[in-house]
Amino acid sequence: MKKNYNKWYILPLAFFAVQTINAQEVNNSVVNTKEVNVLDEIVVSDNKNKSPLQLSVFNTEISKKKNHDAGSLFSGIPGFGIDKKGGYAMDPVFRGFKYEQLNIQFDGGTTVAPACPNRMDPVTTHITPEEVEKIEIIKGPYSVRYGSALGGVVNLVTKAPVYDISKIYKGSIEGGYETNGGNVFTSVKAGVVMKDWYFMADGGIKRFGNYESGSGQEIMSSFETNDYALKGGYSIDENQSVRLSFRQSFGRDIMHPGLPMDTDLDNSTIATLDYNYRVENSIIRNLKSKVYYASVDHVMSNKYRPTVAMMGISTSTTYSQTYGGKLELELGKNDKNIFYVGLDLKNINNQGDNVKVKGDVQSTKKVWQDSYVNDLGFFAQYNFNSQERFSLQTGVRADYINSDLRDPAASFEMLNPDGVHPDDELNLSVNLSGIYMLSDKWNTKLSVGRGVQTASVQHRYVNSLPVGRDNFSYVGNPLLNPESNHQADLSLNYFNKRMSFGINGYYSNVSNYITSVVIMQPKTVIMPNGNKMMMPGVKKFVNIDKAEIYGAEFNFAYEIVENLKFETSGFYTHAQNVDLNEALAEIPPMEANFSLMYDNNKWYSKINQRLVNEQNRVSPSAGESESPGFGVLDIFGGYEVNKHLRLDASVTNIFNLNYYEHLSRPYKKMDTQSEFYNMGRNFMLSAKISL
Repeated sequence: MKKNYNKWYILPLAFFAVQTINAQEVNNSVVNTKEVNVLDEIVVSDNKNKSPLQLSVFNTEISKKKNHDAGSLFSGIPGFGIDKKGGYAMDPVFRGFKYEQLNIQFDGGTTVAPACPNRMDPVTTHITPEEVEKIEIIKGPYSVRYGSALGGVVNLVTKAPVYDISKIYKGSIEGGYETNGGNVFTSVKAGVVMKDWYFMADGGIKRFGNYESGSGQEIMSSFETNDYALKGGYSIDENQSVRLSFRQSFGRDIMHPGLPMDTDLDNSTIATLDYNYRVENSIIRNLKSKVYYASVDHVMSNKYRPTVAMMGISTSTTYSQTYGGKLELELGKNDKNIFYVGLDLKNINNQGDNVKVKGDVQSTKKVWQDSYVNDLGFFAQYNFNSQERFSLQTGVRADYINSDLRDPAASFEMLNPDGVHPDDELNLSVNLSGIYMLSDKWNTKLSVGRGVQTASVQHRYVNSLPVGRDNFSYVGNPLLNPESNHQADLSLNYFNKRMSFGINGYYSNVSNYITSVVIMQPKTVIMPNGNKMMMPGVKKFVNIDKAEIYGAEFNFAYEIVENLKFETSGFYTHAQNVDLNEALAEIPPMEANFSLMYDNNKWYSKINQRLVNEQNRVSPSAGESESPGFGVLDIFGGYEVNKHLRLDASVTNIFNLNYYEHLSRPYKKMDTQSEFYNMGRNFMLSAKISL
């Protein structure tokens, strides 16, 4: 494919009309306000003087940019790529770490395990992008307080209601339309926010059709989703508060052309209870506790695929249940020396079968074999906050892992002759991070750490299913060793009133990295009717001794004049399978972003250029192909008509470029053999009415 570099230099200025932030959701100018949703836990604030973590905080600006699902919010964030298998259920990849290697949660601890072995339902599908206020990222294994972390921690922070004595009743309705695909989306929010308690309810509907690529090809990407969330909180007194949230989402007819099946049904339920107790004049400063439960019912089939004629109808009905909790004590008599000690629990259970029907013949395969993984963690962390130039953080964590399967398939046992019942594990993680203020404008940060992550349910127990990029069936390995990441990050940062700059380099040495090897080659078999059929080969998940990942990220922002800001960021990741002397699979290519934005809190406009390099470092053993580079230009804008009405508009892929992401899965078992091309030119218009 011809590379599209000829338009990279074009940065036309265009300003649209739209308002920025709904005053009822964020109102910092109201005198008599009290934020009662104190349990929307923040991982850590981006305090450049005190935070020793390699931390980035990205305001997602949901009010200014519409997204298909929460996974799409990561596009353009330095270090991130998106594993795209359809128009929905996008899976973020950070510095080459993906799936359970990346600890993704929301509101400081709640997570959801996928029911689908092909991850049609990652955690990002169970929270809507409209709920997300910002994304917090701890780059690397440098925290022990939020569960085990191999490649990093990602926290999706949902919007918190704010008490305003002049507006205790909140309400809004929003709707919009996209031209490419005939996409329609709506959302409604209503509630009451009092001084000591609140109750909020919101919900939304999305109906997205197949879009066209830049060349005019119809891309099979349609989906339907319905969701709602109920949230309540109560301040028992000035030191105690409790919060309860309950949300459900319902997906229907979700196309995944990069996978062998599509989602017929995906229902999820998540309930979370938080309690916070702050103690005055005591060595015990704070007590935080959280319990949560999540379940996913997932049905997928090939009924819309051409393989039905040859193979018959194949339907998988799978389930996952995740429950967990956390208890943490914050200790210390002053802000200079703070200790955190606590424990957390996460339990994952997966069940489900695949049923194939062709004519009068029916066969059943155990997909998950009634498997589970339990993780009980203990952690301790010390924060030293100097009043001058130096701050330090160190922590240690121990995870006790218990895992097994209750209903093993005979074929699975045959492919795992060394046994299918693993021993328990005790995994130890440790880290040390520091920040030094070189001056009042410059600082440098250094972090070193060891993070250990047990093998996922998919890697342990998936039973001969095509979950990779190639056409092999994959079988789990219950005896996998946990992956261990030994990593170091070093950054240099500058900031003043008008400008900020940062560059970060890192090196990761991962032992027991999980990949796959061929244990059975594809072969042709003669059917009873005399016809020939190609049987897919089989791969098994295994550990390799060593993988290396290193790279860098940068960011720069400058306020040219009041309200007009220029920003640029980028990253590069190099990853190597040392054992096979080839690149690791599914590594995002080098990328840079440039944007110019004007925002005066009445109207705003933003123009963004995203430049992505070709990726020629690929993994032949994983069936990966090279991908070309591209440059895409988008414009966003809008206007606040009055305090009750706002309008948003955007034009994405202005030049109608025909391109695809390196991490996007190519079409699999579809009528047309194709790469999974991104959306061509698209116009979006939305309106929001607020009470």
